[in-house]
Amino acid sequence: MAKKSTKKSKSLSPLQIVALAVIVIGAFFVVCIYQKQAQIGLGTPQVMKKFVITKMYNIIEERQALMARANSMFQISSNESFGEFLVDKAGMSLYASSEDTSESSSCYNDCAYAWRPVWTQGTIIFGEGVDGELDIMERSDGPWQVTYNGQPLYYYIGDEQPGHTEGNGIEGIWSLVRP
Repeated sequence: MAKKSTKKSKSLSPLQIVALAVIVIGAFFVVCIYQKQAQIGLGTPQVMKKFVITKMYNIIEERQALMARANSMFQISSNESFGEFLVDKAGMSLYASSEDTSESSSCYNDCAYAWRPVWTQGTIIFGEGVDGELDIMERSDGPWQVTYNGQPLYYYIGDEQPGHTEGNGIEGIWSLVRP
């Protein structure tokens, strides 16, 4: 009997697609400038190389800032079934696991595929009415994960649209994050 593949495909989020497009367009722009300046005799190859590298670093920094802004604002949402809970800037629900300890995640590998850690690369901002301690912790499998009152935050893969709360109560350990 043939074995089924257990590989999980990763798709890019709309934000990642935009960030990638910015990098590609920026690289094209830098190459065009390099070629034009070389044609009219502005600068030596060493000067032009430094110019190109500087421009690419600027593009990468802009991409990182875009990613940080996208994942860093948290606000309150509510519905009749669950009352108030935290969501990100896009309105996606945030979850915590009762198996996590303060400042430590127990969700890696397959778990982290279904329960995506909330990453950040910059400043974290509370929306109006959100109280509590917002912080970050280092994970062994990636960049910084956002924590709220010491609990690592996650997205549930089954929440396909803003306002979905499909992950609440799964396996008796996952719950929406309360403000």
